[in-house]
Amino acid sequence: MIALGAAGRIAALIILFGVGMYVNNFGLSISESLLVVGAGALLYLGTGPYSLWNPEHGILSRRLGEL
Repeated sequence: MIALGAAGRIAALIILFGVGMYVNNFGLSISESLLVVGAGALLYLGTGPYSLWNPEHGILSRRLGEL
């Protein structure tokens, strides 16, 4: 799953879920905010150029107005 690029996104989802449960009980601090930003970026941007599965490539490389 690491080579396919799915492991990073699954880990980001697990981190976001765990932080959400923690924040629900204890509140949000700077470290949790940074963790949410990092996990959200990993979830949105993907695991890198060497992953076999990178569906964001078409979204990020297309110019505005192109189909």
